[in-house]
Amino acid sequence: MKELMMRYGYDLNTLVDECGLKYVELDRQRHILTVTGEQQAVQIAIEKIQIVIEETGLKMKGKVMQPSTTRECVVCFCEIEDGKMYRLEACGHSYCKECVQFQFQTDLNSLPVCCSSEGCEEKWVLKDITNIADITNNPVDRLVEKATSSFVAKNKKEYRYCTTPDCHIIYRVSEKENLFTCPQCESRICTGCHKQYHDGLSCEQVKLAETQEADDKNFMLFLQGCKLNIKKCPNCSTLIEKISGCNRVTCSACTTNICWVCLKHFPTAGDCYNHLSNEHGSVY
Repeated sequence: MKELMMRYGYDLNTLVDECGLKYVELDRQRHILTVTGEQQAVQIAIEKIQIVIEETGLKMKGKVMQPSTTRECVVCFCEIEDGKMYRLEACGHSYCKECVQFQFQTDLNSLPVCCSSEGCEEKWVLKDITNIADITNNPVDRLVEKATSSFVAKNKKEYRYCTTPDCHIIYRVSEKENLFTCPQCESRICTGCHKQYHDGLSCEQVKLAETQEADDKNFMLFLQGCKLNIKKCPNCSTLIEKISGCNRVTCSACTTNICWVCLKHFPTAGDCYNHLSNEHGSVY
């Protein structure tokens, strides 16, 4: 597994490109690799994977591996060499440095980053992130910005970004109309409806004036009539287009796991897969 990730990337995207696959799904906790695509592409991928297995076997030939449960990487299951171990602060699970860097660089776009050990959903703490950031030369400011964006996306009912493009100021959402003046760009925003502040008018009056309800109905009719496979995230309302793959979809904004069939959403991928199997008979 480790050799595959080092050769084709942590999410094996290079393997997808080289073989012409539709996608590759790697369950890092259960160490299950699912390859999907045309028969010829799948066969090419299998041959490439087999070559890696054989080459890895030759490298290991003659080496005597001592059994160990404490120095085994939770991702690649390889014995961790001296000086190359990293233990997560919260749960203490061990990674080899290559795997912890691979996971960090890949999962950085879908915060929070969680432990890859099977059955462990412990989140990486700030010390883990800053430690690995130093190793991978990722500026901590960039990580803080991504963490903040992820937090806001998952908590849209409580926090929003200033409506001015490229302004990173965050304000707290209110139930009724309330004025927020951005300290950076000086925009006047209503924290109730997130539009330009409407002095003397309620949010409901503004909504009716803009015929928002009619617009929403027209938009839904458009989605139903168009050929694109587009739905709204049931958690944050972000539009999602499903092109291929199984019926478990992850929202790019709030990272919730969604059943594409009935739009129920779940905190973990495993919960979503179980729902698909139990309620719909298949993950496809």
